[in-house]
Amino acid sequence: SQGSLSRAFGLRPRSEKASPSSSSDTGSLASQCQYMSSVRNNSPPQLPPRPMTGGKRHLRVKSIGDIEYISTAAVSTSV
Repeated sequence: SQGSLSRAFGLRPRSEKASPSSSSDTGSLASQCQYMSSVRNNSPPQLPPRPMTGGKRHLRVKSIGDIEYISTAAVSTSV
């Protein structure tokens, strides 16, 4: 698991340095990460901090009865 972990961070393990496919794997992974970061930087923030909507974040739950129903349903299904 250590090899896959280091590969996720873009580091090449010593054991894979000899294999020819490691360079292409890390290269494609690096380009993919670069593409994702550039897309994230270019796009405007989708969720700006809104301090006014403190407790209104969960709009589906509209009453305490709904909360109790959801909690009991979750407990019954998880058991």
